[in-house]
Amino acid sequence: MIELCYEQRKLSEKLLPKYAAQTISKAVNKKRKKPVSKKAEPSREKPGAESQRKDRIIDTNMDKYHLTLTEYCMTINHVRELVIFDHIILPSEYLTNQLEARLTRAIMRLTGYNQATQEIAKPSEVLSGVKAFIGFIHSISHYVNIDVTRICKDVLLQQSQAMDANGEVTLTTAYTNWYLESLLRQTSAGIIIHSPAVRAFVTMPVENIQLFNAEEYSDVS
Repeated sequence: MIELCYEQRKLSEKLLPKYAAQTISKAVNKKRKKPVSKKAEPSREKPGAESQRKDRIIDTNMDKYHLTLTEYCMTINHVRELVIFDHIILPSEYLTNQLEARLTRAIMRLTGYNQATQEIAKPSEVLSGVKAFIGFIHSISHYVNIDVTRICKDVLLQQSQAMDANGEVTLTTAYTNWYLESLLRQTSAGIIIHSPAVRAFVTMPVENIQLFNAEEYSDVS
């Protein structure tokens, strides 16, 4: 199920604004009949192209994951309980617990947070990934009778705390530490300043030093 979440996230990534510039540029150049530059970036697959099947015999990863998910959920619906070494195990409850734990870890991996190098993904991209995850998790209720709404609420509520139920770092902690250690520290040093014109913090150019673009992390317009 988590693999399907990542597949949905890949599809949602194609709709991010950062990929729109290339499409708009191509459309403008085509309208003006400008020659294509040899150094131009390789063309990206347009959103929705994965739905145009040239051959139904070829199975995509999404097809294989959905088939496995369907078989797995049908088994859970058919077998209400299992007796293992005199212990009764409910597959639906086991699925609920595992899904909540794995979804929590998967959401945290979206940030790509590295405390040593202070690298972290843009909040807008993480938000897009979380929405893709939650959207797919809600669709699981069509396959198996589990309370996916409660799972999503519990997982997202944990991410608003300093630590999750397993004592791991959450989105709140990761981004709070990053903004304090990276953005605000460089702001106090004068490397990052606030620009009323763009309504965001912007990074001042510093010779021989490669810095992140503060406006990509602080645009609140």
